[in-house]
Amino acid sequence: MQASDIGSIATSRSALLQSRGWLLLALLPAIWGLFARPLLPIDETRYIGVAWEMWLRGDFLVPHLNGQPYSHKPPLLFWLINAGWALFGVNEWWPRLVGPLAGAVAAGLCASLGRQIWPDRPEIARLAPWLLVGALGWVVYGHMLMFDTLLTASTLLALIGLWRAGQDPARWRAWLLVSAGLGLGLLSKGPVVLLHVLLPALLAPLWSAGARARPLGWYLRLLLATAGGAAIILAWALPAAAAGGDAYAKAIFLTQTAGRVTNSFAHTRPWWVYLLFVPALWLPWSLLPRLWRGFRVGRGDPGRAFLLCWLLGTVVALSAVSGKQPHYAIPELPALALLAASAVPAADWRRLATVATAACVGLLAVATVVFQFIGQNYNMRPPAELAVALRARGLTLITLPGYKDQLTFAGRMTEPLPEIPKYRLGRWFDEHPDSVLVTMSDRPPPEIGLGRLARFPYRGKHIDFWSARNTQP
Repeated sequence: MQASDIGSIATSRSALLQSRGWLLLALLPAIWGLFARPLLPIDETRYIGVAWEMWLRGDFLVPHLNGQPYSHKPPLLFWLINAGWALFGVNEWWPRLVGPLAGAVAAGLCASLGRQIWPDRPEIARLAPWLLVGALGWVVYGHMLMFDTLLTASTLLALIGLWRAGQDPARWRAWLLVSAGLGLGLLSKGPVVLLHVLLPALLAPLWSAGARARPLGWYLRLLLATAGGAAIILAWALPAAAAGGDAYAKAIFLTQTAGRVTNSFAHTRPWWVYLLFVPALWLPWSLLPRLWRGFRVGRGDPGRAFLLCWLLGTVVALSAVSGKQPHYAIPELPALALLAASAVPAADWRRLATVATAACVGLLAVATVVFQFIGQNYNMRPPAELAVALRARGLTLITLPGYKDQLTFAGRMTEPLPEIPKYRLGRWFDEHPDSVLVTMSDRPPPEIGLGRLARFPYRGKHIDFWSARNTQP
């Protein structure tokens, strides 16, 4: 083999590493999670519990949590979990891969958006996924059984269509992409996708010559594209509302939309908290000042203006909503990745890819040590196994209101846990003396004389099993 052939092979391998090596890094946290940590309560155990109840019921229209219609999230994540179970059988590994696989798709879409914004600078599209999957927020949240990577992929699909429409507003196929992205985003996490997509669309005259030239036509097409996305979610929501009853219909159309925006049910934090969240999610890149040069907008660079409208507009909108969590800003990380990549010379990709890999591996190493000490606080299998054993002995298990399916999938429970309010417990135990009360706190209701059967660590507190009789587990 000649030296020129060896050089050609090395060059092709380097190009492959640049263009696809980030995919291995994107999936590394998911592979780590399968072996190093359990499903985490409350969120992961709740969502897999909802998917499990969907599987048991064979009802793919109305999700349920502990036997009651679950209106807090749309069904796309639960559908994907059930689709995998239909192919591979019921297991825990497939649900834990849904989020990371959606994240890998999102990273690929991030690269695609970079290619379309800067077709003459292919190095941006090659580097941006490395920056994205190496960011702290992506490593932490990207491998979890949650909705954020699905929402990010949907947002990117809509924004790719939006950018294409900005180059030629008459391209109806571009607007179809916007509709598809909005529809999938609505099915992923609800109306929040509108914040991530519609703000850069409404600010289009700042980055699109076509929108500036014919603003009325632009906004009419945007309205039609939004209506197309709404039609996708309504194709599920209308029959689901009819099947789930009036309370469920009110919840999915009103309470979980307007209620979360105007007066969030939880996570109330000050308006400025995203000024802390976003740089933290963007570590280690937020510590490299030269990457921030990508925020400078010069004349003749509508791509950066587009990304800044997306990033800054959405962060401002999220700051106006009372419910604030770090992972709500995950869909904006691709904007940061593309802006940062636009400020880096092509020759620097290898060094930054190395930093991304080191950051990801280092964080997983620290997490491995941490879970060696705290893992039992999140492991729902031991209490779930006891719950199943007690039911097998003919005992009735009950719990207090607010149960979030923490034990349901871990024990493969086929029946919900009745939720009994505290004021009814006395009468309940008089009528059902063979009952066992499961609590997620350290003390039973004080007016009931119950003895503890078993205790398990749970998120700094305990899961306790209580009985009115001296029943041994």
